[in-house]
Amino acid sequence: MKRVNLLRLLAFVVVLFGFESPAFSQTLIKTITYSDTVKDYGPIITKALQEVVKAGKGTVKFKYGVYPLLTPVVIDTKTGSPQITLTGLKNSKGKLPIFKDTDSTRAPHHFFMFRGVANRLGVNVSISNIEIIGNNVPRSPTHPFFGKAELSYQHALSGLNILTMKVENVTIRNFYGRGIMIANYYNRKYDRRNRVESPVVRNCKIFNVWAYSKKDDSGDAIEFYSANKPLVENNVILNNLVETKYMGRVGVVLEHNTEKGIVRNNQIGGYTRNVHIECDWGGHVIDKNKFTQSSVAVVLSEDCAQPDSLKGQFSPIVIKNNTMIYKDEVATYKIPRSTFAFIYIYKPNDMLKGLQILNNKMTIQSKNMPKQAVAARTNAPVVMKRYMDLKDQANVTIKGNSLN
Repeated sequence: MKRVNLLRLLAFVVVLFGFESPAFSQTLIKTITYSDTVKDYGPIITKALQEVVKAGKGTVKFKYGVYPLLTPVVIDTKTGSPQITLTGLKNSKGKLPIFKDTDSTRAPHHFFMFRGVANRLGVNVSISNIEIIGNNVPRSPTHPFFGKAELSYQHALSGLNILTMKVENVTIRNFYGRGIMIANYYNRKYDRRNRVESPVVRNCKIFNVWAYSKKDDSGDAIEFYSANKPLVENNVILNNLVETKYMGRVGVVLEHNTEKGIVRNNQIGGYTRNVHIECDWGGHVIDKNKFTQSSVAVVLSEDCAQPDSLKGQFSPIVIKNNTMIYKDEVATYKIPRSTFAFIYIYKPNDMLKGLQILNNKMTIQSKNMPKQAVAARTNAPVVMKRYMDLKDQANVTIKGNSLN
């Protein structure tokens, strides 16, 4: 009887005071309230997120306010597998917290970066219900950042060398660089190990995010690099050319070991390539999107020196049920980034075999018709080539598309 009572007492002590095993992670919740006496919230937010990493699991919540963020929040994690959540809280009027640095006399910088270890992925990040406003300005001869390569590689949000990342209901405006970057830099071509798993960008708004680099590797709204099963869904991604005076590079990038991505129900416009797919494993579905303000809706660039041993290992890409509209933006805004084609293949390649282009609506609304689309008003295969530059790629299914 005494032994039973002793066991009950021990159980009560464990419940009351807690017991932490080596694998146990506490759940930490921190709430940050805006104060106009704070001139830069970067250090405060960094400290709060570092405490979450130390606890192993937790959430940093932000009450409504316009938070100046003049220094980047960079969270490096070398060990462990922390689960990090950053979220905004609506005020009584439904407004969400804003993080901003709109001073264009300062160089653009990261807002939030989460970084792990490339060969040992463990970091899990979730970001929701916030707005980010950067310091980009319309293109002009006196643009403070244009052409300065070192300034074009900043990220409004990024998860690098992480296990997974979810970004939902986030707005990004006027940022010079990349809007959202989710990547693992394991530095191996055609290697399925150590990829970001099932990342999500959903219900977000990305406005006027662009940059320019001579290397053609910056200025993207969303980029996935070495990600498995990424999902981009229900987003508005618009670089408004009337406002910015310059095309961004790409709306959504799927590249370098990325596989089985879904890009669905998005509005994408204002980029030379609204979707760009390169050096990947295929299996992507580009479905029910609206592509506008672009010279190319979808680019397939698979000339990546794949060894013959990989033949037959790539899954077909499907481009279906999309609306693609071209209004002669390249000529209207005199932007020399690329020529017109709704779907463009850089070079025929074995991994593009099985490509399906189905039930897309392609429309040109221009007084100056691109020469490859002049008098194209039927569904004959020879006419389709005037809308799509497929480079005689083998084994492509083209069916049910509307050409106007």
